[in-house]
Amino acid sequence: TAQVGAGSKGGGVDLSGRDIAAWRRRLLRYRKRLRVWRAIAVAEAEASGGGGGDARLDTAAHSTFRDAHLTAAAASLAQSGRYAALAVLLRAHAAPAAPRRDCGWVLDAVAEVAEVADPADYAPLVTCALEQVLRTGDGGDEAGAETEGLRGLAMSPAVERALSRGGEAAAAAEEEAEAEEVAAERARTGGGGSGRIAYAGRVGACAWLCARVRQIEARSGLLDHAITLAEIGSESVAVFDGSGDGEGGGDLSRLLGRLRQLEPLVYELGAATSLQEFEGMSAADRLQLLLDLG
Repeated sequence: TAQVGAGSKGGGVDLSGRDIAAWRRRLLRYRKRLRVWRAIAVAEAEASGGGGGDARLDTAAHSTFRDAHLTAAAASLAQSGRYAALAVLLRAHAAPAAPRRDCGWVLDAVAEVAEVADPADYAPLVTCALEQVLRTGDGGDEAGAETEGLRGLAMSPAVERALSRGGEAAAAAEEEAEAEEVAAERARTGGGGSGRIAYAGRVGACAWLCARVRQIEARSGLLDHAITLAEIGSESVAVFDGSGDGEGGGDLSRLLGRLRQLEPLVYELGAATSLQEFEGMSAADRLQLLLDLG
């Protein structure tokens, strides 16, 4: 045991090997969070029409961001509609070289975007999040080059410079500390970040999509937004499967089919029917609904 100061009774601090390791992880996280926060400031300055050189570091906001768990930090950005900032966070923390790491937090983050927001506005975030989870199972867990979803989160040279790390050893140490942080947070919350779904591979990605699509339609009544998310997700799964037909996942494909059936009834014929009600109808009931509307 290493002792700092005059001992615990005299106001010093006793540090065991475990304590030192914990402080090292915290300092590694702080270092990475500072770099990511600087990159976020640059990205948001650029998005608002200013140059990256106009970015200013909000020290109070950075302190909150620095001390938050990764899942909570991502959720806060999503809830605020800060898509540019969330893209930087995903870009910085999604790791092609460590595909077996728990990546469900990225879907939890995207699920915090307001249901009234058009998924087309944050489609690259959805694609990147799904890709990270798809690569954690179903034979898609090979390490390798930067993936299509990450390329979709392309950053300006100024943002990339802000994110740049100091050598492979430093990057590896940060990744290890981050993986431990994410695992601890997921264990604390019971898995699935918010305890909803244990995300892994194609099955987990499709389960999340189906749940989120239904959630958007039920909470906002915006059927077109639900369809947009289903289409974005279906395309992502199809690309991962290599089918190239724009459809992916049995349950997801069936759900998308139901949404497309309901869409003209709602938007063209004025039906006041929810997705849940429509799915609960028999074929005869659906035909009767169409006749009544006609």
